[in-house]
Order: sequence, then structure tokens, then C-alpha cells
Amino acid sequence: MSLILQRKSEILDTIEDQKTALYEAARIEEEVLEKKDHAIGVFLKVLEVDPEDLTSVDALIRLYLSFSVARAAGVYIRKIDLLVDPEEKKLIHYQVERSTSVN
Repeated sequence: MSLILQRKSEILDTIEDQKTALYEAARIEEEVLEKKDHAIGVFLKVLEVDPEDLTSVDALIRLYLSFSVARAAGVYIRKIDLLVDPEEKKLIHYQVERSTSVN
């Protein structure tokens, strides 16, 4: 089902429809099939469609943290680049420091 949704996203007209199909595919990969690495791949596809999609960036941070802090740090940096509010940026810097000190 996940692969069908991913293929479907390629023929949908709007970015929002493409993202919706890909979000569902990622959910299936992560929650139903328990394949976090595949879910990461799907969220990366969302970012190809919409490079500023914070939902996918947040999902990637969560998934990468389950594997490796170093991988997550790279996605945190991407999120910082996308944020405008200095307070939000400060919060992300804090989260990075906290996650690296825990592991």
C-alpha cells in the first residue's frame, strides 16, 4: 500500500495532494510495517516536493534520533535554516545540545 501511495503521489496535480499521499505512505512504513528506514525515505521524498515542509523535517528528526544523533543534527540544522522566529531557532539549538549530551 505504501508503494502505491508513493506512486500515486507522482501523478497527483497539487503539492498538497502529493504530500498527503506521501504522509500516509510514511505512516504505513513506520507504524504498520515498522520500517523506520523506509519511512525516512518517504519523508525525504516529501522534501523533494516541498523543501520547506516542517512536518517532514520534524518527522526526520524524530526518526533519525531513534537511529543516530549525528544524523538528526543535520536535520535540525535544516530546520533552523527554515525557521524565521529567533526564539524558535534558540529552542532548536537547545534541543540539539540536549540530544547530543544525552547520548
